[in-house]
Amino acid sequence: LAIGGVMTAELLNTSIELLVSVVHPQHHPRIGQALDIAAGAVLVISLAAAAVGLIVLLPPLYGRLFGV
Repeated sequence: LAIGGVMTAELLNTSIELLVSVVHPQHHPRIGQALDIAAGAVLVISLAAAAVGLIVLLPPLYGRLFGV
């Protein structure tokens, strides 16, 4: 689910970027801010997915490395 969330966010970010480039090809500061926010959303969900991965995988890895 975490990987699916990241992929969905990335696809939405890409679609927003493509749509903006067609609708308003010239640079505009507010459009740039919107694109930055969309990219930030991808970063946030990527960090959340990494946290889920650590929560799931760290205990078994710790057990194998230190025999606990």
